[in-house]
Amino acid sequence: EWLPEKLQKQFDCIRQDKQIGICYTGRKAVRKGNLIFGLGKKYSFKYPPDGDQFKAIMSDNFIGITSSVMIPRKILKEINGFDELLPCFQDYDLYIRIMKHWKAAGINEPLVRYHLDGNIKHVSLTRQEIKFASRYISKKYENEQYHPILVKAIQRINIKKMMKSFVYAKEVVSNFFKTV
Repeated sequence: EWLPEKLQKQFDCIRQDKQIGICYTGRKAVRKGNLIFGLGKKYSFKYPPDGDQFKAIMSDNFIGITSSVMIPRKILKEINGFDELLPCFQDYDLYIRIMKHWKAAGINEPLVRYHLDGNIKHVSLTRQEIKFASRYISKKYENEQYHPILVKAIQRINIKKMMKSFVYAKEVVSNFFKTV
């Protein structure tokens, strides 16, 4: 759910600097009408790092969900949009390709309300799809200077996904015992 001023603020942000390839905003996660981001924390946002933003995105998806981003059309066309071979992590891969040539700008305001529904099955929470995507991305960027950093970032993402999903955790544990 986008707040009414989201698009205008992002247009204005992107127009300020031709080097900006992606603009993202803060977001509130909502489950059944209740905010879920920690006690006292009203929304989620990470500032774009100073310095080498390509290294930073290889280390951590500081941009976050696609609902909060705006990308100029010419940039999306130039990098050929989402990689349709990926069953998950499409957003992270897209951000990596953008950050290789442009920089990110963030608007530290919760301009998106991200509604979560535990009853929806997410592709990104199945072990098989995550395993495939993890290997695919690792191979895709194996010649990049920051590849070792990316591998560690993917491992952290996998652990977080496992912790968020009982089904995924159960798949990992049962698979482990089948191989032992």
